[in-house]
Amino acid sequence: MTTAKRATPRKAAAAKVNGKGRANGLPLTNAVAAPEQFVPREPASPYGSKQTYTFKPAGAPEIVFPHISEVDADAHFFWKIYQLNEMFQAFEWMNKAGVSRDIQERVMLLNDAEKAKFFSGWFGAVVTPQGVAPPGES
Repeated sequence: MTTAKRATPRKAAAAKVNGKGRANGLPLTNAVAAPEQFVPREPASPYGSKQTYTFKPAGAPEIVFPHISEVDADAHFFWKIYQLNEMFQAFEWMNKAGVSRDIQERVMLLNDAEKAKFFSGWFGAVVTPQGVAPPGES
């Protein structure tokens, strides 16, 4: 029984190039392949697949929170916060939403007008439920 000896990768590559400037039957070229196309992707949300609320303060990067509708606020949560002033209620909502302290701090460092816009937007769906309106005047 005889076994064929395998050629080393270097010898195999050299054997594939013949004297006519061809490798594996294809012409050799000095062309460089085009670089792979880079497609930037959105960074992953720290909130996974949850719907988010994005606020763009003037001259600062966007602030991303989970949408208020994604916060699991039950009757006990509302009972727990009802005696707190509005600012402390906002802190409890942010904690309940799983917002990191560094992102909470970015909100609290906004000027008063931008902070009001932020909270008005974030709490908007809770304050004005969709499909519900106050009764009309008679």
